[in-house]
Amino acid sequence: MPAAPLILHLEPNGSYGISYDIFTKNTERIPPQGWGARRSQTYVLLGRRLMQAGFRRLQYSDFVKDKVSASGAWMTMIQLRQILPHGKLEPTIKDLKMHYIRDMPACVVTEDIKLGGRFSRTIPGPTPRDLVVQAQQRPGAFINPLPAVPPPHFRPPKYTQQTPAAADPQNWLT
Repeated sequence: MPAAPLILHLEPNGSYGISYDIFTKNTERIPPQGWGARRSQTYVLLGRRLMQAGFRRLQYSDFVKDKVSASGAWMTMIQLRQILPHGKLEPTIKDLKMHYIRDMPACVVTEDIKLGGRFSRTIPGPTPRDLVVQAQQRPGAFINPLPAVPPPHFRPPKYTQQTPAAADPQNWLT
């Protein structure tokens, strides 16, 4: 097993995150161009290995561990190569990195930017009605002014699939 870079021994203990991404084509293409496997299985195995090492999931491929040394987090990251089958991770990994998080509460703004949160008190454009209703039901959520149904000549927002439901103004609030 390789030794952690010396510079990591100078970093403080604390909360370290590990995040990763996998190349879809290298994983899912049939041999000889790829493994002929589902990418999701690799994500599951990596997540399981990180949780066994004491990390907790923040997002799909983003994990964090508190009260850990930088070199300990780095070693955990290197040990991810042990997932099965051996040799699968190395040609399929797109991105694998660790990061130090000095103040987790200050760095997480999820609730603040959710609709109705501290930075999203208004609807910035047409929004699906049920998503607005869900937001209004969250404790502490506040949306002002009260949302209204768009006019009859409404057009769905850009990149919305053109379906009868999307074209119905009753399904949207502005």
